[in-house]
Amino acid sequence: MKPLFATGGAKAPSLAEAYDRVAATWHATICKFGFVEAYEDLLALAGRQVPDVNRRDLEVLDAGSGTAAFSLAFSRQFACHSFDLLDVSPEMLDRGAQTLAAEGVTSDRLCCDIRALPERPKRYDVILSAHLIEHVDDVDEALRAFRSVLSPGGLLVLVVSKPHWCTTLVRMRWGHRAYRPEEMQAHLRANGFRTVEPYSFTAGPPKRLSAGYIATC
Repeated sequence: MKPLFATGGAKAPSLAEAYDRVAATWHATICKFGFVEAYEDLLALAGRQVPDVNRRDLEVLDAGSGTAAFSLAFSRQFACHSFDLLDVSPEMLDRGAQTLAAEGVTSDRLCCDIRALPERPKRYDVILSAHLIEHVDDVDEALRAFRSVLSPGGLLVLVVSKPHWCTTLVRMRWGHRAYRPEEMQAHLRANGFRTVEPYSFTAGPPKRLSAGYIATC
């Protein structure tokens, strides 16, 4: 079986080890470049589609969590106090748990890739995933994995690299792909997501590097 995560770009034995090495400074970099605020803006738009349950009791997965910037933005928007964090980098997971704990938010850490998700009995009301899809070899397999663990009516909020010269520079370090918005919307619809809304970030590096997607099943 070929690996779900791409391995050819990062100059390291594995993508996990490459991210382990930068985990200590990753969150400060994310904050410096405005990604937490960008995620908060995206989530403000997605808020009307968050499942109508007690927000404190939502089951939320942050897939490819890194240092949990996306979870942090979600917790600030919706007063959600517990997350499952999934990442292939143990160091990133540890830093992410620390980021959330500093704001009184708890987390469970899943150190695995997303192929393991369909084997889990747990279902999620919301899946957050920022800059994971572009690292996988099979985008459709990844989206099916997300779909398999979303509750009926569940919400997927994606952030994905888009084509831009800035993305090309970043790709020289990390070897990830980039998807045009129309491409990603087609992949989402082909894999069982019935409502797909694109989102354009408005400022800074997120505007140049990323596109957002709000999808329901």
